[in-house]
Amino acid sequence: MPKSPITSSLDSIILEERPSWKTLWAKNHGNFLLAFVGVIGLVGTVLLAMPSDPADAETATIDNNTLLVDADDDKIYVRVAGAKSDVGSIRLAMYASAEHFNVPKNAMFRKDSEISGGEAIFVFEAADLPPKFALAAYHDINSDGSLNTAAFGIPTEPYGFSNSARGLAGPPQYSEAAMTAPPPGTAINLPIR
Repeated sequence: MPKSPITSSLDSIILEERPSWKTLWAKNHGNFLLAFVGVIGLVGTVLLAMPSDPADAETATIDNNTLLVDADDDKIYVRVAGAKSDVGSIRLAMYASAEHFNVPKNAMFRKDSEISGGEAIFVFEAADLPPKFALAAYHDINSDGSLNTAAFGIPTEPYGFSNSARGLAGPPQYSEAAMTAPPPGTAINLPIR
């Protein structure tokens, strides 16, 4: 029995509406690849923008960065933790303003310490600290006195800032790393990674 004109046109429409995956790929593979790269870029940006896991640093009694050690003590302690080995030293800088932030020669204090068990402890007189400051630290693995970087200025040595601050493309802003001076007898935890 011959097909009616309506049946023939429906068959052709149905066939035309369902191209094979090979045809779709041939026509649109550039768009698919571009979308895939876009999704990968978006996921990477989100992962970089996420704050570090609070489980990486000790939780404190004052806030997430500080722990009251001894209320009768007149010192402030900074515990830098996260070194992968005890080779080299941990270098720490304290900045009292945004204008001087992340320029080591302009730091209010610069100290270095040997590493023991993947961490270093720095001690400051509480009376010597400004009311607000930011800390920056890194593990100077090769003891050359500078934070080594790879292509595009990406650090190759572990580093960190107070408040666990991280910048999206470079160091964080002073406002992200700045903290109010804690009371005497306090230890500040600064994780590096």
